[in-house]
Amino acid sequence: MLRRVARVLEARLDLRLWTRAGEVERLASAAHADLVESLIAELRAQGWIARPEVSFNVDGERGLVDVVAWHPPTRALLLIEVKTEIVDVGEVVGTFDRKRRLGARIARILALEPESMSAALVIADTKTNHRRVQTHASTFESTLPDGGQRFRSFVRRPARSIAAVAFWPIRHPGSLRPLARGARRVRRAKKAAGNPSLSVRKELPPPTNRPPTVFRAGRQP
Repeated sequence: MLRRVARVLEARLDLRLWTRAGEVERLASAAHADLVESLIAELRAQGWIARPEVSFNVDGERGLVDVVAWHPPTRALLLIEVKTEIVDVGEVVGTFDRKRRLGARIARILALEPESMSAALVIADTKTNHRRVQTHASTFESTLPDGGQRFRSFVRRPARSIAAVAFWPIRHPGSLRPLARGARRVRRAKKAAGNPSLSVRKELPPPTNRPPTVFRAGRQP
């Protein structure tokens, strides 16, 4: 109904969902950045030179490669697409296939001459993502026949080219807070020494149910 009203008014409706931890879109971006950070740290530990967010513009086709990794000893190039959540399988496979097709041109833009070229779709290791990949197993296997074990072996020791889909844990969850807090412990007030009838007052917030003071015109408070 709000969208219909907005169309009549020639206005644009912008809906955002917030939680106690913050804006959902911002949290998704933070999770993506944490996943990329964890992946790059592992690649560098294995001797790769990894660059995040590599942009390209090839014959009018523009986009970003989440991670471009280069292995100098073997001259292996690895293009990695990172997803925190699988929503539209067709969009994921189509976008990833386009980047693989343009891999050689992207390498030339970066002044690299690879001996082999590989690609991997790295997905956040969650139950929901496992279920969605399993539901569309035939689609993923036809495009990305190699699995997570093959991907990890390739990262440690690049051999033949791979086209893999792998699940990866987010090792740096950031500063996300739980939506619900646990119960707070309330200590009983201790009695004051020397006078059992007096007790230490609990540190409770002042009452807020008093009616507000009303000032009338022409009278001083």
